[in-house]
Amino acid sequence: MKKDKEQTKAQITFDSDAYGHLQKILKEANQNFEDGSVNMSDCVNFAVLNAKYNIADLQKKSIHTTKLMQNVYQELKQEDAILVEALLKVRSEIRSKKQKVSAKR
Repeated sequence: MKKDKEQTKAQITFDSDAYGHLQKILKEANQNFEDGSVNMSDCVNFAVLNAKYNIADLQKKSIHTTKLMQNVYQELKQEDAILVEALLKVRSEIRSKKQKVSAKR
């Protein structure tokens, strides 16, 4: 990695699988590399800059069950409100028609 670029430090957490892969890449990158050395930051920067990713897949892995259930609940609540409103309208129309029929008799 070029040292003349502006750098920003960030603390990140790896799960054990990701960290294991990172260690493997780091070891492989430094093996028989006598003209320099590759450090962990170099590996992570390279991986991020060259990654091919799918946002939808990333989002699926980051679903928070509680938040998902809250969103589903809110959607159902809105749909229920619309349904109740529609049922009340239909009931009102039926009652109105029954009253008209009763009045004609």
